[in-house]
Amino acid sequence: MIDFSVIIPIYNLQNYIFDCLESVLVQKGVSFEVICIDDASTDNSLRMLLEYQKKDSRVKVFFNENNQGPATSRNIGLKHAVGKFIYYLDGDDCLKQNALLTMYNIMNDKNLDILGFSSEIFYDDEQLENECKFDEDEYIRHKFCEVVLDGPQMFSSLYDNHEKACANLYLYCFNHEFIKKNKLYDIDGLRYADDNLFIKYMHASRVMCIAKILHRRRYRRSSTVMSPAKKIYFESEIVLVAEEIACWQKQRLTQQQNKSVFNYFMERMQEMDCLLYKFKNDKTEMTFLKGHYPAYFIYKSMFENKLLYENLLSEKQKNEILLAEKLIIYGAGYYAEKITDILEYYGKKDYFVTVSKGGENLMLKEQKVYDLEQFEYQFADAIVVVAMSQKNRSTINEKILKAKAKTIIWFGK
Repeated sequence: MIDFSVIIPIYNLQNYIFDCLESVLVQKGVSFEVICIDDASTDNSLRMLLEYQKKDSRVKVFFNENNQGPATSRNIGLKHAVGKFIYYLDGDDCLKQNALLTMYNIMNDKNLDILGFSSEIFYDDEQLENECKFDEDEYIRHKFCEVVLDGPQMFSSLYDNHEKACANLYLYCFNHEFIKKNKLYDIDGLRYADDNLFIKYMHASRVMCIAKILHRRRYRRSSTVMSPAKKIYFESEIVLVAEEIACWQKQRLTQQQNKSVFNYFMERMQEMDCLLYKFKNDKTEMTFLKGHYPAYFIYKSMFENKLLYENLLSEKQKNEILLAEKLIIYGAGYYAEKITDILEYYGKKDYFVTVSKGGENLMLKEQKVYDLEQFEYQFADAIVVVAMSQKNRSTINEKILKAKAKTIIWFGK
């Protein structure tokens, strides 16, 4: 048995294949195979892969006649893998020097099911780097490093300490026997949100994370993370969540672990609801979702859940809002809709809505949205709920902050 199977799904990556494969083929100290699955690329990706296969016996190429998505491609790669350990690499990313040897030594020495590690970001061009200020710290592990825990305990510990528990798939290495024994394959057909890491955590007996950077994450203009969100993202996400919840129901977790997982799913539901808001005018039929009944049930339930964001309010804040003699909502977007959902649920109907630039025809549900310039005199002694995302709070009109409001409550993530 060889040490590693590196599985790389490829779709239209002719400009990045060289960097990606070379970063793997120069790895020292371990034996490995590189399994590349071309997902019906329309550029020269397949031809380039076949050329690599001719000159290096470690490269094995498979291809899909029709585009299937990365989950199906990874499953095909896994079916052909013979390595003791499995590593999934995106076709536009790279490995750091001696990354596989580091993974191998730790996985072997600690007898791990899963090893998590860190990554560094690099950009396609300087202009893109200046335009996009991604949080590079998101890819660095800080807490619970060098400690071996079972999967649910590691997940709960990371989540409770605000460390990203389910990071990207390329930040993990897996024991092949662990994957096979628990049949931890990706969900065929998913185009996005396709790496079921939560389910892998729930099955793992020995998990460890290290802070060491073993991976390089490329940001490019045409990558998924840089592309405008599409309705299919939501569809994939909710199918994955349905599978994860089904897995959670079968686990015997501690009370604290269950609380962590519950909060994790509440966050996921909020993210999906926010994503769905962007597509409220998109009439695309979600055929894949309708064929997955648990996911479709969750999807339908989301429309009826008026309290999805109630956890953003403390009991004191909620009581202040519901008992307010004068209540003003500042904002008319997504979070304004969510706070009015809560008000409707509790029967609170007497409130006003205002924004910096209102208009005659601007409405939030059935409420007229007033222009702040014409409405600021109303702020005196009012409870004001600023309903907007945290990243947009720097744009808050100074008149609100200087107004003689009784209380200002911030609502949004």
